[in-house]
Amino acid sequence: MHSYDLYSSEADSSVISADMARLPLDSCTVDAAVYSLSLMPTNLKDIIREANRILKPSGQLLVVEVASRFADYQSGSADRRGSLNVAKKDGGKEKVVNLDLQRFAADLKPYGFSLTASEPLPPNGFFTYLAFKKTGDAERLTPKSRLPEIVLKACLYKAR
Repeated sequence: MHSYDLYSSEADSSVISADMARLPLDSCTVDAAVYSLSLMPTNLKDIIREANRILKPSGQLLVVEVASRFADYQSGSADRRGSLNVAKKDGGKEKVVNLDLQRFAADLKPYGFSLTASEPLPPNGFFTYLAFKKTGDAERLTPKSRLPEIVLKACLYKAR
């Protein structure tokens, strides 16, 4: 098991400081990669390509991310039939947010990933879980210049 973060603490030697787009791992050596709140940088194209590089064939990419970051995801060309609607409270009112996870998943196909599962996480659906299977080597599937851009919404935090 390897644990990476952009910044690590000297007090905790189990977490290694690393850029998620340039992990100090050999290619095709990891069975599963867990990206928990790891898709914050703006270079998501490089981060997803790096996940593909380090994963073994048929490896798993497991993502836990703030659900609102996928709201009305615009990139890609998939249709809207796979959207997940989640109720959110906004100033005491319920509103429905369209999480277009199928469109996001379609954008990850050229990177060599296929969506195998997705679900909002309890108790309130503020986070979503996505599971992907590596289906091919991104370097061989699509030239880097033709890979779709991946842009998620910024995280919104409320003052408490």
